Amino acid sequence: MAIKQTGYEILIIVIISMMISFTVNTVRPQGISFSDKSSDSSQQAKGPAEISLDEAVQRFKAGKTLFTDSRSSDDYAAGHIKGAVNLPDHEFDAFIDKFLSETAPETEIVTYCDGQNCSLCEDLAEKLFSAGFEHIFYIKNGLTLWREGGNPVEQQ
Repeated sequence: MAIKQTGYEILIIVIISMMISFTVNTVRPQGISFSDKSSDSSQQAKGPAEISLDEAVQRFKAGKTLFTDSRSSDDYAAGHIKGAVNLPDHEFDAFIDKFLSETAPETEIVTYCDGQNCSLCEDLAEKLFSAGFEHIFYIKNGLTLWREGGNPVEQQ
């Protein structure tokens, strides 16, 4: 009889725990989705997306996108996209708290680095997406393409 009673108590605790978990998940801004969102055409629901130079230039000209340079501070100082913020990928843990407090989660962000084989921009984009930013894009070989297109750059 005591085993049966214990079984019921465990079942009740599990049910209550599941109800609390589902409730918390539902009210969380980035809760886990239990439905198939593959019909959603939004790339951003899936993560960062690579964009072309033309798309990046359009976003730059619109003035509503934050450009972030994922290279080292020295490389950034030597030249970067005009107005870009330096967020070195290898220093992510050092800057993310300040960046989160100063940047709205709905901010559209384009990350870039330099070099055909450079993956810093993609790595930074993934980290920013994981930190809660949903409108994240990256440009492979970004600075070289940007300069070749005659777009504005600056030095520190």
